[in-house]
Amino acid sequence: MPAGDVALVKSIADALRAGGEGATRIRDSVRPLVAGGLATTGAELVAFLRSSPFVGIDLEFPPDTSSGRSAEFE
Repeated sequence: MPAGDVALVKSIADALRAGGEGATRIRDSVRPLVAGGLATTGAELVAFLRSSPFVGIDLEFPPDTSSGRSAEFE
């Protein structure tokens, strides 16, 4: 974020945390400007995933080694 916007973003965050009519007005004003909407095609989903901050990072998820839970079949 540009350094010049830090104070603005902090002020907006404070107002949103405070709630009330001011927070509602901020949400109503900002949401249309930043909301991308839901992906309706595979291409939009791919574009969303490619814009992720995790692009290019090797994420490793170890397999679940738990024994699970027992089930009773009658």
